[in-house]
Amino acid sequence: GTPDDFGHMGELPTHPELLDYLAARFMTEGWSVKQLVRSLVLTQAFRSSAAPQIEARQRDPQNLLLSHYTARRGEAEVIRDNLLAVSGRLDPRLYGPSVHPYREKADTEKRLYTGPLDGDGRRSIYLKFQLMEAPHFLRAFNLPGGKVTQGRRDSSNVPAQSLALLNDPFVLAMAEYWAGRLVEDGSKTIEGRVDGMFRSALGRTPTSAERNRLAAAVRQLAGSQGFAEQDILKARPLWKDAAHMIFNLKEFIFIP
Repeated sequence: GTPDDFGHMGELPTHPELLDYLAARFMTEGWSVKQLVRSLVLTQAFRSSAAPQIEARQRDPQNLLLSHYTARRGEAEVIRDNLLAVSGRLDPRLYGPSVHPYREKADTEKRLYTGPLDGDGRRSIYLKFQLMEAPHFLRAFNLPGGKVTQGRRDSSNVPAQSLALLNDPFVLAMAEYWAGRLVEDGSKTIEGRVDGMFRSALGRTPTSAERNRLAAAVRQLAGSQGFAEQDILKARPLWKDAAHMIFNLKEFIFIP
Protein backbone atom coordinates (compact mmCIF):
# COMPACT_ATOMS: atom_id res chain seq x y z
CA GLY A 1 0.00 0.00 0.00
CA THR A 2 0.88 3.67 -0.21
CA PRO A 3 0.82 6.21 2.63
CA ASP A 4 -2.60 7.24 1.29
CA ASP A 5 -3.87 3.73 1.99
CA PHE A 6 -2.71 3.46 5.57
CA GLY A 7 -5.79 5.27 6.88
CA HIS A 8 -8.08 2.72 5.26
CA MET A 9 -6.31 -0.66 5.32
CA GLY A 10 -8.34 -3.60 6.53
CA GLU A 11 -5.51 -4.84 8.78
CA LEU A 12 -3.54 -2.80 11.24
CA PRO A 13 -0.20 -1.84 9.68
CA THR A 14 2.83 -2.19 11.87
CA HIS A 15 5.31 0.62 12.12
CA PRO A 16 8.10 -1.44 10.49
CA GLU A 17 5.88 -2.01 7.43
CA LEU A 18 5.30 1.71 7.02
CA LEU A 19 8.94 2.57 7.61
CA ASP A 20 10.08 -0.08 5.12
CA TYR A 21 7.76 1.36 2.48
CA LEU A 22 8.95 4.91 3.11
CA ALA A 23 12.61 3.85 3.10
CA ALA A 24 12.19 2.05 -0.26
CA ARG A 25 10.38 5.02 -1.73
CA PHE A 26 13.04 7.37 -0.40
CA MET A 27 15.74 5.40 -2.27
CA THR A 28 13.79 5.09 -5.54
CA GLU A 29 13.21 8.85 -5.55
CA GLY A 30 16.91 9.59 -5.45
CA TRP A 31 17.29 10.08 -1.69
CA SER A 32 15.42 13.37 -1.94
CA VAL A 33 14.38 14.62 1.50
CA LYS A 34 12.25 17.33 -0.09
CA GLN A 35 10.34 14.74 -2.15
CA LEU A 36 9.86 12.54 0.92
CA VAL A 37 8.44 15.40 2.97
CA ARG A 38 6.20 16.38 0.06
CA SER A 39 4.82 12.85 -0.23
CA LEU A 40 4.13 12.73 3.51
CA VAL A 41 2.27 16.03 3.76
CA LEU A 42 0.15 15.16 0.72
CA THR A 43 -1.10 11.89 2.21
CA GLN A 44 -4.71 11.59 3.26
CA ALA A 45 -3.62 10.75 6.80
CA PHE A 46 -1.66 14.01 7.15
CA ARG A 47 -4.49 16.11 5.70
CA SER A 48 -7.23 14.49 7.79
CA SER A 49 -9.22 16.39 10.37
CA ALA A 50 -8.46 15.94 14.05
CA ALA A 51 -12.10 14.98 14.67
CA PRO A 52 -12.52 11.20 14.28
CA GLN A 53 -15.70 9.73 12.89
CA ILE A 54 -17.83 7.67 15.27
CA GLU A 55 -17.07 4.42 13.42
CA ALA A 56 -13.34 5.12 13.47
CA ARG A 57 -13.41 5.85 17.18
CA GLN A 58 -15.11 2.51 17.83
CA ARG A 59 -12.99 0.34 15.52
CA ASP A 60 -9.65 2.04 16.08
CA PRO A 61 -9.64 3.95 19.40
CA GLN A 62 -5.83 4.28 19.36
CA ASN A 63 -5.84 5.63 15.78
CA LEU A 64 -3.38 3.01 14.56
CA LEU A 65 -5.00 3.22 11.10
CA LEU A 66 -4.41 6.98 10.98
CA SER A 67 -8.05 7.71 10.22
CA HIS A 68 -7.62 11.18 11.73
CA TYR A 69 -4.72 13.47 12.61
CA THR A 70 -4.29 14.15 16.30
CA ALA A 71 -4.75 17.85 17.02
CA ARG A 72 -1.49 19.60 17.79
CA ARG A 73 -0.75 23.06 19.05
CA GLY A 74 0.85 25.52 16.67
CA GLU A 75 4.44 26.54 17.29
CA ALA A 76 5.14 29.84 19.02
CA GLU A 77 6.02 31.64 15.78
CA VAL A 78 2.90 30.27 14.06
CA ILE A 79 0.65 31.61 16.82
CA ARG A 80 2.22 35.06 16.68
CA ASP A 81 2.07 35.17 12.87
CA ASN A 82 -1.58 34.07 12.97
CA LEU A 83 -2.40 36.96 15.28
CA LEU A 84 -0.75 39.35 12.84
CA ALA A 85 -2.44 37.78 9.81
CA VAL A 86 -5.97 37.65 11.21
CA SER A 87 -5.77 41.20 12.54
CA GLY A 88 -4.58 42.42 9.14
CA ARG A 89 -1.27 43.71 10.49
CA LEU A 90 0.99 41.06 8.90
CA ASP A 91 3.66 42.40 6.55
CA PRO A 92 4.20 39.62 3.95
CA ARG A 93 7.42 41.18 2.69
CA LEU A 94 10.36 38.81 2.32
CA TYR A 95 13.93 39.50 3.45
CA GLY A 96 15.18 42.66 5.09
CA PRO A 97 16.78 43.40 8.46
CA SER A 98 15.68 41.76 11.70
CA VAL A 99 13.53 43.58 14.23
CA HIS A 100 14.12 43.84 17.97
CA PRO A 101 11.34 42.11 19.92
CA TYR A 102 9.18 44.15 22.22
CA ARG A 103 10.38 44.39 25.81
CA GLU A 104 8.97 46.40 28.67
CA LYS A 105 12.43 47.69 29.47
CA ALA A 106 15.70 47.71 27.58
CA ASP A 107 18.95 46.56 29.20
CA THR A 108 21.86 47.95 27.20
CA GLU A 109 24.46 46.19 29.37
CA LYS A 110 23.07 42.87 28.16
CA ARG A 111 22.44 44.23 24.65
CA LEU A 112 18.72 43.81 25.14
CA TYR A 113 16.92 46.50 23.17
CA THR A 114 13.20 46.94 22.78
CA GLY A 115 11.43 47.06 19.46
CA PRO A 116 7.88 47.91 18.35
CA LEU A 117 5.07 46.02 20.06
CA ASP A 118 3.97 44.31 16.85
CA GLY A 119 7.45 44.04 15.35
CA ASP A 120 6.29 46.35 12.54
CA GLY A 121 4.09 43.47 11.41
CA ARG A 122 7.08 41.38 10.41
CA ARG A 123 6.86 37.60 10.59
CA SER A 124 8.39 35.96 13.64
CA ILE A 125 11.30 34.65 11.60
CA TYR A 126 12.56 38.25 11.40
CA LEU A 127 12.57 38.86 15.16
CA LYS A 128 16.08 39.28 16.49
CA PHE A 129 16.94 36.45 18.85
CA GLN A 130 19.10 37.19 21.89
CA LEU A 131 20.40 34.35 24.05
CA MET A 132 20.10 36.43 27.21
CA GLU A 133 16.32 36.77 26.86
CA ALA A 134 13.94 35.29 24.32
CA PRO A 135 10.92 37.29 23.12
CA HIS A 136 8.44 37.21 25.99
CA PHE A 137 5.31 36.22 24.07
CA LEU A 138 7.02 33.47 22.09
CA ARG A 139 8.67 32.10 25.22
CA ALA A 140 5.25 31.33 26.71
CA PHE A 141 4.62 28.90 23.85
CA ASN A 142 7.77 26.78 24.19
CA LEU A 143 10.15 28.76 22.03
CA PRO A 144 13.59 27.12 22.56
CA GLY A 145 15.93 29.25 24.62
CA GLY A 146 18.91 28.81 22.32
CA LYS A 147 21.51 27.99 24.96
CA VAL A 148 20.91 24.24 24.86
CA THR A 149 20.50 22.15 21.72
CA GLN A 150 16.94 20.90 21.42
CA GLY A 151 16.19 18.18 18.88
CA ARG A 152 12.44 18.40 19.39
CA ARG A 153 10.40 21.25 20.78
CA ASP A 154 8.22 20.83 23.82
CA SER A 155 4.51 21.40 23.30
CA SER A 156 2.94 22.15 26.65
CA ASN A 157 -0.49 23.36 27.64
CA VAL A 158 -0.01 25.45 30.77
CA PRO A 159 -1.77 28.39 32.47
CA ALA A 160 0.96 30.82 31.36
CA GLN A 161 -0.23 30.43 27.77
CA SER A 162 -3.83 31.28 28.64
CA LEU A 163 -2.60 34.27 30.62
CA ALA A 164 -0.52 35.42 27.64
CA LEU A 165 -3.53 35.29 25.34
CA LEU A 166 -5.61 37.14 27.92
CA ASN A 167 -3.20 39.84 29.04
CA ASP A 168 -0.19 40.19 26.73
CA PRO A 169 -0.11 43.73 25.26
CA PHE A 170 0.69 42.29 21.81
CA VAL A 171 -2.52 40.21 21.80
CA LEU A 172 -4.57 43.18 22.99
CA ALA A 173 -3.01 45.37 20.31
CA MET A 174 -3.89 42.86 17.59
CA ALA A 175 -7.47 42.67 18.87
CA GLU A 176 -7.62 46.47 18.70
CA TYR A 177 -6.22 46.51 15.18
CA TRP A 178 -8.66 43.84 13.99
CA ALA A 179 -11.55 45.73 15.57
CA GLY A 180 -10.57 48.81 13.57
CA ARG A 181 -10.88 46.81 10.36
CA LEU A 182 -14.12 45.14 11.43
CA VAL A 183 -16.03 48.37 12.00
CA GLU A 184 -15.21 49.34 8.41
CA ASP A 185 -16.00 45.99 6.75
CA GLY A 186 -19.52 46.87 5.61
CA SER A 187 -21.31 44.14 7.59
CA LYS A 188 -25.07 44.68 7.82
CA THR A 189 -25.71 42.43 10.82
CA ILE A 190 -23.90 41.31 13.94
CA GLU A 191 -24.33 37.68 12.94
CA GLY A 192 -22.86 38.35 9.49
CA ARG A 193 -19.78 39.91 11.04
CA VAL A 194 -19.39 36.99 13.43
CA ASP A 195 -19.44 34.63 10.44
CA GLY A 196 -16.65 36.65 8.81
CA MET A 197 -14.58 36.62 11.99
CA PHE A 198 -14.80 32.83 12.24
CA ARG A 199 -13.79 32.42 8.61
CA SER A 200 -10.81 34.74 9.04
CA ALA A 201 -9.56 33.27 12.32
CA LEU A 202 -10.56 29.61 12.15
CA GLY A 203 -11.10 28.97 8.44
CA ARG A 204 -14.69 27.85 8.91
CA THR A 205 -18.23 29.13 9.42
CA PRO A 206 -19.47 29.02 13.02
CA THR A 207 -22.18 26.63 14.10
CA SER A 208 -25.55 28.17 14.91
CA ALA A 209 -24.82 27.83 18.62
CA GLU A 210 -21.41 29.54 18.27
CA ARG A 211 -22.87 32.35 16.15
CA ASN A 212 -25.72 32.99 18.57
CA ARG A 213 -23.44 32.83 21.62
CA LEU A 214 -20.91 35.36 20.31
CA ALA A 215 -23.62 37.68 18.95
CA ALA A 216 -25.39 37.56 22.32
CA ALA A 217 -22.10 38.34 24.09
CA VAL A 218 -21.58 41.39 21.87
CA ARG A 219 -25.11 42.63 22.58
CA GLN A 220 -24.63 42.07 26.30
CA LEU A 221 -21.38 44.04 26.23
CA ALA A 222 -23.13 46.80 24.31
CA GLY A 223 -25.79 47.04 27.01
CA SER A 224 -23.23 47.18 29.82
CA GLN A 225 -21.18 49.83 28.03
CA GLY A 226 -24.11 52.01 27.00
CA PHE A 227 -24.14 51.40 23.23
CA ALA A 228 -27.50 51.45 21.46
CA GLU A 229 -28.42 48.54 19.18
CA GLN A 230 -28.02 50.66 16.05
CA ASP A 231 -24.50 51.68 17.08
CA ILE A 232 -23.11 48.21 17.78
CA LEU A 233 -21.60 47.59 14.34
CA LYS A 234 -19.54 50.79 14.61
CA ALA A 235 -18.56 50.41 18.27
CA ARG A 236 -14.86 49.58 18.13
CA PRO A 237 -14.48 48.66 21.85
CA LEU A 238 -17.14 45.95 21.47
CA TRP A 239 -15.41 44.35 18.51
CA LYS A 240 -12.06 44.54 20.22
CA ASP A 241 -13.54 42.38 22.97
CA ALA A 242 -15.12 40.06 20.37
CA ALA A 243 -11.77 39.71 18.57
CA HIS A 244 -10.08 38.98 21.89
CA MET A 245 -12.63 36.21 22.54
CA ILE A 246 -11.78 34.60 19.19
CA PHE A 247 -8.05 34.77 19.93
CA ASN A 248 -8.67 32.89 23.17
CA LEU A 249 -10.43 29.95 21.57
CA LYS A 250 -8.36 26.78 21.81
CA GLU A 251 -9.05 26.18 18.14
CA PHE A 252 -7.16 29.37 17.30
CA ILE A 253 -3.83 28.04 18.54
CA PHE A 254 -4.39 24.38 17.66
CA ILE A 255 -4.19 22.91 14.16
CA PRO A 256 -7.52 21.06 13.79
